[in-house]
Amino acid sequence: MKKIDRRDVLKGLAVGAGAAVAMPALGGRAQAQSGGKVVVGTWGGDYARLLTKNIEDPLLKPKGLEVVQDQAGDAPRRAKMVAERRLPRGTVDIQGFSAANMFEMNEAGATETLDYSKIPNAKNLLPTMKYPYGIGHIYSGNVVIYNPKLISPAPTGFKDWLDPKWGNKIGFIDIQYQAIMIAWYWMS
Repeated sequence: MKKIDRRDVLKGLAVGAGAAVAMPALGGRAQAQSGGKVVVGTWGGDYARLLTKNIEDPLLKPKGLEVVQDQAGDAPRRAKMVAERRLPRGTVDIQGFSAANMFEMNEAGATETLDYSKIPNAKNLLPTMKYPYGIGHIYSGNVVIYNPKLISPAPTGFKDWLDPKWGNKIGFIDIQYQAIMIAWYWMS
């Protein structure tokens, strides 16, 4: 078994802004609902608009696929997945979740194992983006951002950034809390 180091954990969680999760009702692959319709579970808002502009309209519509977005926060979509796992077919074809939420859904028995041989561009995926039960689709770096008028000297890494002496002079965006917590864990 490969030893997992801190860098592997942070890279894996950096994927966490989202990933496609295979649903059991799909037999392990995303199939269009009747009539060439694909239902995608997503967060909504700006993210939904980006999906429409950069994926649905230019890539899927020309192939005759109609994409319907099932917009909601993570928690309601996870609850829906668990509730629908006993149905012969779920109401959503693909879910967008963070890496941690993907893992949770897999542990709950709400995903299927992906067959990467059936995914044409799978060979181009970063290894840290490939999970047995999903594919990471956003990769972000976590960096220290600070106001030099409030924090001096400049932080050189997470250890400096998380020093309690800075109190309320630092902040984190909520979607990255998992990676921040892992960084904190490895420092303590």
